[in-house]
Amino acid sequence: MRTYTLTQPQFGSLKSLRLLLLAMFIPTAFMLYGQQESQYTFFMQNELYYNPAAAGARGVASITGLYRQQWAGFDGAPTSQLLSFNTPIAEKVGFGLQLNHASKGIIDNTYASMSYNYKLKLSDAASVRLGLSGSLQRWAVDFRDPSVVLRTDNDNSIDLANNFDTWEGNVGAGLLFEMEDYLSVGVGIPHIYKSRISVDDTKGLEGARVSPHIYFTATGLVPITEKVDFKPSLLVGYVSGAPTTVNVNFAAVYANKVMGGVSYRSGGDGNGDSIDLLLFYQISNNIGFGGAYDIGISDIARQTAGSFEVMGRFDFGSQRDDLVSPRFF
Repeated sequence: MRTYTLTQPQFGSLKSLRLLLLAMFIPTAFMLYGQQESQYTFFMQNELYYNPAAAGARGVASITGLYRQQWAGFDGAPTSQLLSFNTPIAEKVGFGLQLNHASKGIIDNTYASMSYNYKLKLSDAASVRLGLSGSLQRWAVDFRDPSVVLRTDNDNSIDLANNFDTWEGNVGAGLLFEMEDYLSVGVGIPHIYKSRISVDDTKGLEGARVSPHIYFTATGLVPITEKVDFKPSLLVGYVSGAPTTVNVNFAAVYANKVMGGVSYRSGGDGNGDSIDLLLFYQISNNIGFGGAYDIGISDIARQTAGSFEVMGRFDFGSQRDDLVSPRFF
């Protein structure tokens, strides 16, 4: 029985670029760790979820779908589904739509968002996107689930006779710096205001809130041979009152069609949460499909069959040459 407690500058050589990428990704080994909201192993193919400034950055209109089952075989484990559309609507403007659903035990969360960004050219090689988003989010808690056990009697924030269900509006903001085909660095806050998830805001006391999450992303591309590129990616998530999370991925891209990589996700009992394997294949000019499997390395791994994720993407138009950067292949 589950128990719930509710309470760009121009670079002169490829060598300098490699040194820059190395300097960016090595420090992740020294950060603190933990897990935040919905997480996706394919974070490098899904930047819009973390940063509204990423809308339209690929240079083509795209629809992306993701499904994640975390801790398979564990009763009440998190599941997430995401559907997004984003497109450039002018040379300097990007637009995006998202619908995301996540469930964790008795907690259910759904939100829809709309994103807009404007691209500022800094030089022939560098640019920055400034993004804004608006969202509508639903939080629901099923207190009538028979598995719920109270640890504290007479808690006004819990109403076992009724489910908690609330809709909250929010806004987000982000920034994405891009340097030619080889580097992007971004910071995004999808939900700036604290969402209410408490049924009791009495006696001048503020009930439970979801704190804003700040996400830092970085993706690089280093050519190795004519057909093989090295693609490191980084996602860092920060929220007040919880350990910082780190996801770092090292992938190889072959002929702009196949990407295979391995990731490390922080968290768990100190050694980390998981080692992740992922593969993405561009089946045609329009269709790409990928899958990921997370091998747990924390204590909970002994109770589950791991986590898995599937991803599909459809690009509108017939020419993949429209992609603004090979980072997106």
